[in-house]
Amino acid sequence: DHRDLHSFPTRRSSDLADRLEDDTEITELRLAVADLHADHLDNEDAAMSAYQRALITDPQNRRALQGVERVLERREDWAELVRFHEGRLAVAPASERHAIYARIAEIQGEKQGDTAAAEGTERVMRQTAGPRARGRSTHALEQVYIESGRWDELAALYERRLKVIPEGAQERSLRTTLANIYAEKLTDSAGAIAVLEPLLESDDADHAEVRATLDTLLELHEGRDDWEGCAEVLKRMARTRRRSKDERIACFMRIGRIYAEDRKSTRLNSSHRYHL
Repeated sequence: DHRDLHSFPTRRSSDLADRLEDDTEITELRLAVADLHADHLDNEDAAMSAYQRALITDPQNRRALQGVERVLERREDWAELVRFHEGRLAVAPASERHAIYARIAEIQGEKQGDTAAAEGTERVMRQTAGPRARGRSTHALEQVYIESGRWDELAALYERRLKVIPEGAQERSLRTTLANIYAEKLTDSAGAIAVLEPLLESDDADHAEVRATLDTLLELHEGRDDWEGCAEVLKRMARTRRRSKDERIACFMRIGRIYAEDRKSTRLNSSHRYHL
């Protein structure tokens, strides 16, 4: 059997690891065995066993942790992956626990479709992690998503964060960032519009922020050929404080052109008047 022949070196390596005394050498050898099983021999059970034995020697070994996660992701065994990360919480340094909680919440929300469980995990995460640890680990998770181009997962992370952060400058900044991801990375203009709309209701947003948001919304509606949406945004632009009379007239002229070109709908009322 070719599998028996291929497994012979790994058996010898495992036996050698049992006889070594230096923990670093033992861990490295077990990781080599695990990678061989996972990436070349297609033996996930043996790979998992080797990764877990390496973690006994070095519970924080990044290569072993990533190996276990890789095997469980291939299996799509999301429940076991959640249990694995929950087990890590007992031994992980305080500075890393926030990132672990965030990963658990991500799996629950995105892979298991359990929004309630994900939100519960994030509540525990906020209660147990200090602000400095939270900032470092969250930034690290964001960087992983950005560097690997996992924009949908980054968007989901930001959507969950929007549910828990208070209204204010940080929330408005996050909405702008998330809208850019939807529009530019995920080509989801509808998602971008939904994220930006609440900014227009904010009591704290200053005049410049409101104008910038309206300009962005207008571009998004134009990109969708949503002329009714364009007209509504232009009306809001005209009502914005500190708009000059010329600016307001320009807005209504654009609305008139939309109606004149029959892009809006058959509900056009040609006798409609705007009060400037």
